Amino acid sequence: MRIPLSSIRYFTSDKRIVRVVTDNGTYDFYDKLNDLETKLSDAFVRIHNRYLIHLKYLSEIQGNQAIVDGESLPVSRSCKSALSIAFAKFMLQ
Repeated sequence: MRIPLSSIRYFTSDKRIVRVVTDNGTYDFYDKLNDLETKLSDAFVRIHNRYLIHLKYLSEIQGNQAIVDGESLPVSRSCKSALSIAFAKFMLQ
């Protein structure tokens, strides 16, 4: 199945099962989130060990939470500063 990158809100991983959440629903496949991250553009940012989001759908960062299309996702301390910088750069484009 082909999914346009522009419709992907975020990826989440549980062990080796990756779930992609899109505008049209969710789909599961086998992969590593680390491998997937290297294949994607800079518009996708790691916010947690288990989450990779599309900056297009990020509306705000509230403490340790990222609001992605109305859904609150956890942001780890190690990813918080990189997320803030990436979000600021994305907003300036």
